[in-house]
Amino acid sequence: TSIYIICMTAFAIYQVLLKNKTLNKKFKQIIALSITITSFSLLLIFVSGIIGENILNPQYTIPLAGMIIGNIMNGISVGIKTFRDSLKGQNIKIEALMFLGAHPRKILLPFVKQALSTAILPTINNMVGMGIVYLPGMLTGQILSGTLPMTAIMYQIAIMIIICAAIYLSCFSSLYVGYQTLFDNKQKIIQL
Repeated sequence: TSIYIICMTAFAIYQVLLKNKTLNKKFKQIIALSITITSFSLLLIFVSGIIGENILNPQYTIPLAGMIIGNIMNGISVGIKTFRDSLKGQNIKIEALMFLGAHPRKILLPFVKQALSTAILPTINNMVGMGIVYLPGMLTGQILSGTLPMTAIMYQIAIMIIICAAIYLSCFSSLYVGYQTLFDNKQKIIQL
């Protein structure tokens, strides 16, 4: 079970970094750490704390890890892409603000906030429409397998909260810590 989860995490990290080859090494390390720490800690909380099962029980751990890690991969990919795309074409504005003495944090933070909002938006929309607009896969699968609908609903709500937390925490740590690697000790932006 643990080898399978490590492989899933490594693949998610690889996919995110593959799409962001031009990021500096520190930013890439922050992304990798963010994916790893967030996925393992929230998986442990969900399987051990909420379900009350052994973390090495593949019946629960593997499908839940897939949901958590897959959503983290998507969230960080969207967040980093939004951050980088919003910076494109802003070089003149950023240089002008730096020339006027603005701190790089003040310049880049609005881009980080926008990227974080964009990364979490699809999950928030899913949570709003859950059960009204569509029936999520975990809920449908449990009901079809004979689980009581109330139990299935409770598990679906719990997994959606965990997924939302996973995306938010991983994107927050990747973006808020990672963007600080884009400027040096002299407060100059070294890479965009």
